[in-house]
Amino acid sequence: MTKRRVLSFSVFTLLVVGVIAAGFVFIQSLGPSYSAESSITRRIATDIIQPGESLLIQWLGDPVIFAKDSEGTVSSFVGVSTFRGCVLEYAPPGQLSQEWQGGWFDPCHIGAWDENGKFVPSANSSDELVLDDLQQPNELSWEGTVAVLHR
Repeated sequence: MTKRRVLSFSVFTLLVVGVIAAGFVFIQSLGPSYSAESSITRRIATDIIQPGESLLIQWLGDPVIFAKDSEGTVSSFVGVSTFRGCVLEYAPPGQLSQEWQGGWFDPCHIGAWDENGKFVPSANSSDELVLDDLQQPNELSWEGTVAVLHR
C-alpha cells in the first residue's frame, strides 16, 4: 500500500467518524433538555368548578381529580384505587346502593370513596375491608384558588 492510499484511507475514516459524531450530537439536541424535563408545571383554576362537581385532569400519566363539595371546599386526589391501582369512575348518588351519596368507585375490583376521597366501607365491598383514603398528588401546592402541580 502506498503512502497516498494510507493517507486517503485515514482521512476518509476520520471524516466518517466526525460525521457520525456530529449527527449524534445534533439528534440529541432535538430532544428536551434535562432542565426542561425536570420542571413541568400545570396550573388549574379551581374556581370554575361548581359545588358538587369535579374536574378530572391527567398529570404525569395519572388522573388527578379536583372535587368541590356543597360548602365550596376543594379537595384533590389521585384518581387511582388504593386497592389494586385501577382508574376510578364517578358514581352518582344511589348508583352503588340506596344509601350511596355519590363519589368514586373502583370498577375493576372493590372499593368506593366519597366525593372528598375518603374510603366508604360497605358501599360496594364487604364490611371487613378497609382501604386507604385516596392520596393527594405529592407535587400539589396552592396559590389561592389555583392548584399548582409542579415536578
